[in-house]
Amino acid sequence: MEVPDQNRVLSDITIQNSNRLPSKTLKPRRKVPPPILDPSTSTLSESDKKIVSSIYTVQYDAISKEINKCISDFANLDTLSASFGDDEITLHDNDNDESPFKLIENEQTRTILKEAKEKYFLISSDPDDSDYMDPVLVAEYSDSIYKYMKKLEAKYKPKCDYMEAQTFLDWEFRRTLVDWLVNIHLDLDLIPETLFLAVNLMDRFLSKESITLNKFRLVGIAALFIATKMEEHKVPSLDEVLEALEGQYSAEEIIDSERFILVTLRHRLGWPGPMSFLRKTNKADDYDDEIRTHAKYFLEASLVESKFVACPPSLLAAGAYYISKHMVTSDDSWTLKHVFYSGYTKEQLVPLVKYLLKSCDNGKTTHKNIRKKYCKKTYSSTVKLFEAWRGK
Repeated sequence: MEVPDQNRVLSDITIQNSNRLPSKTLKPRRKVPPPILDPSTSTLSESDKKIVSSIYTVQYDAISKEINKCISDFANLDTLSASFGDDEITLHDNDNDESPFKLIENEQTRTILKEAKEKYFLISSDPDDSDYMDPVLVAEYSDSIYKYMKKLEAKYKPKCDYMEAQTFLDWEFRRTLVDWLVNIHLDLDLIPETLFLAVNLMDRFLSKESITLNKFRLVGIAALFIATKMEEHKVPSLDEVLEALEGQYSAEEIIDSERFILVTLRHRLGWPGPMSFLRKTNKADDYDDEIRTHAKYFLEASLVESKFVACPPSLLAAGAYYISKHMVTSDDSWTLKHVFYSGYTKEQLVPLVKYLLKSCDNGKTTHKNIRKKYCKKTYSSTVKLFEAWRGK
């Protein structure tokens, strides 16, 4: 039996949590009474009391299970390092050799990483560093924060081969969907972090659940809406999302999809996207705005490629930054300073960079909407600069 007014209650909550007033065109909602927490004290009939009681028992048991799991996780926070280790992140055993993010680890790369740390670690901890002047950056905790983020990127990565378990989907459908999501993201004027998190949530959900093709876009837009609530300072209202979708889905469908994704992922949304790693790498060039801005195009272009689905965002950020730096400065060097702040050597970046360049060379077919977006002056005309640099 369906709980009366459930969808309307959830819709109200979604709009209230968006930090925006709903559009004036919305019809005024009837006030919904608070839920009956104790069925035995209500005026319901005996049969209705049993139904309501069973509903609350099921919900309570499910919520209690989630809370206990979260408490257990918090209690075991100190064991995270033991669970993940402090070594560089490696891939699953079933990743093939041509994967562009197959991390190269040998004596030479370990030596370069060690030299970079010995040379720049003390400098990065220097109180005279400009970062220490900004209390928001909490520079004194920077090293610990990024170590933790590296562990989270491994913990919250999707399966690289999840499409094999999808009966009705394939990688080309995903490419089209992500390129479409870029347009919705642009229409809603959202920040880059939101787009990257949305795609990660979608991929992680599809790593666990099999869906039909007619629900694919709904999953994508629901993941984007969840991501807005995690990343945006001013979250778009549900009404604005529906307007951007031009009536393709109802409010109830989006809300139900959000709930399904959140339950499937057990509300674990703390994936560290590539933007934070990009900013850290940018410190090697004294936070050069031009290099960082152009690197965003290469990061977004990677979203549509199946080979980058399980790629660590820190590696993606370093690869995108390397391409942008080479394009802007005509210098393909990767100094010890870049190695220190990115966490990767040039040798480790080369396979990823080659594949990403190939994808961007074919941007007219691989990511039309992303290419169109970065042709605009608003986005520094990155595509035009890239094509001139590549001689196209």
